[in-house]
Amino acid sequence: MSFFSNLFSSHDPNTQREIKFREIEKEYGKYGAIEKEEKEMIGATKATWLTSRGSYYSRNGKHDQAIADFNHAIQLNASHVPAYMGIAEDFMERKMYKEALEILLRTPYKSMSGDRECVDFEFEVCFLIMFIYSTLEDVKNAVFYANRALSVADNPKRREQEQLTVETHMLDEKAFDNSNNINLCKKIIRFAEREKKNEDIPPLNNELTSCENWDNLISG
Repeated sequence: MSFFSNLFSSHDPNTQREIKFREIEKEYGKYGAIEKEEKEMIGATKATWLTSRGSYYSRNGKHDQAIADFNHAIQLNASHVPAYMGIAEDFMERKMYKEALEILLRTPYKSMSGDRECVDFEFEVCFLIMFIYSTLEDVKNAVFYANRALSVADNPKRREQEQLTVETHMLDEKAFDNSNNINLCKKIIRFAEREKKNEDIPPLNNELTSCENWDNLISG
């Protein structure tokens, strides 16, 4: 049994959530009264845990439970970008691209904790939007979001945030390896340029019908 199976399968979902939430509240409250900033951090920590569990459910085909956890995370922290992306990716896994696009187009780019910006996800959000538009054969919008993703990929402030996130163990360094996705954005742009020249090329979504084909497109 995997680590996540052990972590998320020991109780029914509601009981498991209540136990985890009490643990989080106890951890933040052990040094005294919980102030406004601590309450915001508690909400953010709960949202992170719910998003992790939602991703586990999604990977294991428990889509209703996954969506419920992602939505609960957003209720606790309306700027928790990974929860919005989790909903979108769950829809994409089921080829519900229009529903995924609706979520992503209202997704904030920055995750916040109170008034503080924590992590900038503009590249990741724009990349997913680009992927969906490509799948839907909407070349114009696919290219727009490919260019937008590339414009922020090497933003110095984003790099600083990534380094801080890795140093504080919030995310692994591999989470910020966007080299393949950057190459895919560039390939979409090259595709559009070839299309303008009326070159004989296959439909844009031929290689974009499932996540399994991403690497094939990048290396093609």
